[in-house]
Amino acid sequence: MASQALTQSIELWRIERLVEYPRNPRKNDTAVDRMCASIREFGFKIPCLVRGDGEVVDGHLRLKAARKLGITEIPVILCDEWTPAQVKAFRLMVNPPCQYR
Repeated sequence: MASQALTQSIELWRIERLVEYPRNPRKNDTAVDRMCASIREFGFKIPCLVRGDGEVVDGHLRLKAARKLGITEIPVILCDEWTPAQVKAFRLMVNPPCQYR
């Protein structure tokens, strides 16, 4: 696993290539303007995690903000080496269910 971490790379993808995960539990539209302000001040510094087919694993809020700002390319890290179970586990880890109650 450590060797995978060393071999990952950040790629720039056209924004229209990315597809939001339809079952994303976060309803964070109210935070988009704050994320836009952050991107304006600091730049787009945290890549989105995506599958090869463009499905977003993590980074939906950053993607929404990038769209609102008219950004045409964003940094991504592919996580195609993850199994569907690992993707699900990662999504649960970064989006704990207690946040949605």
